Amino acid sequence: LNLDFNKKIEIKNLSFSFKNTKKSVLKNINLIINKGDRIGIVGESGSGKTTLIDLLLGLLNPTSGQILVDNISLKKYLNINHFVRGNSPISYVPQDYFIKEGTFIDNIVYSNNLKKIDLEQVFRCAGYAKINDFIENTKYSYETKISENGKDLSGGQKQRLCIARALYNKPEILILDEATSALDQETTLKFIEELDQMPKKMTIIAVSHDIKSLKNFNKIIEINKGSINNL
Repeated sequence: LNLDFNKKIEIKNLSFSFKNTKKSVLKNINLIINKGDRIGIVGESGSGKTTLIDLLLGLLNPTSGQILVDNISLKKYLNINHFVRGNSPISYVPQDYFIKEGTFIDNIVYSNNLKKIDLEQVFRCAGYAKINDFIENTKYSYETKISENGKDLSGGQKQRLCIARALYNKPEILILDEATSALDQETTLKFIEELDQMPKKMTIIAVSHDIKSLKNFNKIIEINKGSINNL
C-alpha cells in the first residue's frame, strides 16, 4: 500500500507521551494540512515540534488520537521504512544531516544507479538550495569528491546539500526540521523565496525558531507546552 495524498492530512485529537512518563509531550492536537499548504511550526525548544514531525513521518505512534491521509489512517500505510526509501512521496530534512563519501552528485541523487541520474534536476535542486555557485567553484564541480560526513564542508554547505537532496525526487510533501539553522540570514531568506517557486501542489511543512523566515507561509502554528495555537 503506497501513501496516496490528494486532498488533506488530518490530525485528530492527537496526544503523545513517551513510555514510563506521565507528562504529555503533545496534548489533543487538531490540525488540517491541505495539499499545497505551506505550514510553519514555531515554538520554544522542547515544546514538541520535532515530536509532531516524527508522528507525521510514522517514526512514532500516537498515544491517543490519529493521523488521517485522505481519510485513511496513517497506520494502514507501510511501516517506517516506507518513508525513507527512494519511492517515498515525502522528503525530510532533519536537524542532523548525513553526508556520504562521494561526489556532490552522489550526495544529491543518493543512489548508485548512475544510469538514472537526471543531471538537469541535480543542477535545478542545487540552485533551489543555493549551493550551486559553491559546487561550480570547486575543483571538479559536481564531480568533486566529498569526505565522509562532509568534513571539508561548513555546516551551512552540508545543510544546503541535504536540502538539494530532499528536492531531487520531486516530493509531494517536503518537511524541513530547522533545515536552515546553519545558514546565515541572507541565504535563509533567499531559500525561503525559492520555496515560493516550488510547484503549488507540493506541501511544505517547516519547523523554525525564526518566525520571520516563515512570512510567506499560508499557515503558521505555535506549539506551546504541547498544545497548538494559530498565529
